[in-house]
Amino acid sequence: MRPTLLCAALSLALTGLLPVHAGSPDPDPSDSTATEFDRITVTATRTERALADVPNTVDIFSRERMDELLVRDLKDLFRHEPGISVGSSIGRFGIGDIRIRGLGGNRVRIQTDGIAVPDAFAIGSFSNASRNFVDLDTLKRVEVVRGPTSSLYGSDALGGVVSFLTKDPSDYLKDGKDAYFDFKLGFESDWNGLFGGATAALGGERWSGLVAVGHRQGTETENQGEVGSSGAARTRPNPQQRDGRSLLSKLVYAPDQGQRFKLVVEGNEDGADTDLLTLRGLQPMTGVNNLSVTADDHQTRARVAVVHEMDMVDAGFADSLDWQVYRQDSETTQDTSEVREVPASLFSPALRDRRDRRFNFDQRVYGLQANFRKAFEGAVRHDLAYGIDLSRTRIRQKRDGLRTFLDTGATTPVMLPDAFPVRDFPISETSNAALYLQDEVGFAGGAFRLIPALRIDHYQLQPEVDAISPRTIPVSRSRKSARPACRPSSARSGASRPAGRCSAAMRAVSAHRRTTMSTSASLMCSSATRRSPTPTCVRKPATAWKRGCATVAASSSPN
Repeated sequence: MRPTLLCAALSLALTGLLPVHAGSPDPDPSDSTATEFDRITVTATRTERALADVPNTVDIFSRERMDELLVRDLKDLFRHEPGISVGSSIGRFGIGDIRIRGLGGNRVRIQTDGIAVPDAFAIGSFSNASRNFVDLDTLKRVEVVRGPTSSLYGSDALGGVVSFLTKDPSDYLKDGKDAYFDFKLGFESDWNGLFGGATAALGGERWSGLVAVGHRQGTETENQGEVGSSGAARTRPNPQQRDGRSLLSKLVYAPDQGQRFKLVVEGNEDGADTDLLTLRGLQPMTGVNNLSVTADDHQTRARVAVVHEMDMVDAGFADSLDWQVYRQDSETTQDTSEVREVPASLFSPALRDRRDRRFNFDQRVYGLQANFRKAFEGAVRHDLAYGIDLSRTRIRQKRDGLRTFLDTGATTPVMLPDAFPVRDFPISETSNAALYLQDEVGFAGGAFRLIPALRIDHYQLQPEVDAISPRTIPVSRSRKSARPACRPSSARSGASRPAGRCSAAMRAVSAHRRTTMSTSASLMCSSATRRSPTPTCVRKPATAWKRGCATVAASSSPN
């Protein structure tokens, strides 16, 4: 009886709908409301093309699609896309790079409104500057080009291009609207995430503006682990507190329908405090017992750009063009604190110490971009796209640290194999000038197309040697080699003063042995040298060593 009742119910429902459709006119095929337009991409060839007309493999994520998939981060965005994956770190650093067909890192160009996001850099287990600098709520579209596109975007597009396009006031001020306001609030249970955002757009015939702000906060992402103890056996996620905020503002002036001037201010900030319970306990590699390991990670990005777009240039050199000047600053700061217990050995008793490390990676970019498009009609159609890309980038990176002996209060910047502060590469300024040209040649009414392209890049690197670099970075020329830790202060005085490294090493040895430096200063210097990664101190008479180490001896006595 159930199938019969179901069929009867459907028949009644369809019968009730038939008069309505019978009385309504047939849809007009020419009606614009019934037309589905082709999806357009601007990243694959730097020109507006229908998705079916580009030779590359391109994926387009519209704002509507992102809302349908409830996208909150990059992993949600590419979750169902074959050949695209998003790396992540379990426990601390979170989402990392985007991989296209197996290639990731700086080999995939990630850009926001045509401006490349900062580079990624990682060294060791306490330093990881990622490229996750975008809030998806501020985007109207995401375009992904799979495969190399270096002829248009340079050598960092070896794996492909991920292009983020931010919202414009015109996306909301349609059909005669002069104001728009939107507010949303959401919650995600997997990380107890609470997020909210507000968007406001105002405008008229010439002036318009948009402001979009967002905030998010939550805890660690849950998993299927059940073991909640400390140490390597823990399977539950480490406790974490996360928060972030974003801002997108645009001011647009359109003197006519064919051109627009834009002032763009964009910023993004994220932070996370993590209690690394999985790193507690006995460490097999070092033999020490970690009592506590905590981390505080913070990253920011800010962009200011002035943009000019012209759709109808009607000149011999271009039919349309756009150019922009911009500045983009980004910084990643990561602090790690370890409280450890070093077991007793044959030569030293047990001790407790705290190791504080800080990693900083900073990039500042100034740039100019200009893109031109020109079409030539005829038996063979040519669609030219050419432009220039100029940028100057200043990159700074530093690792710093301090070791504190909790029993004595003595401190030292020496944590083998490093004597902080150190730079893994010198402060550098890079200048890049690029010129590209692409020609889309169409034959047989566009049935066949040939797309040759050429790009020329000029790259220049200018490193700077500061007070830290000579001690930590090898220099090829012998005259600029690292200075020894203990060096004569003056040939005339005959005294030799230990430098910061040797002094720090002596304080570390003094705290480790819980003794004062009451013995011969010359023996202290040579003993410190054997435990320090610095070059051997030059041996001097005992009187000279006493003068050089007197200050260290006074400050290294236990409390």
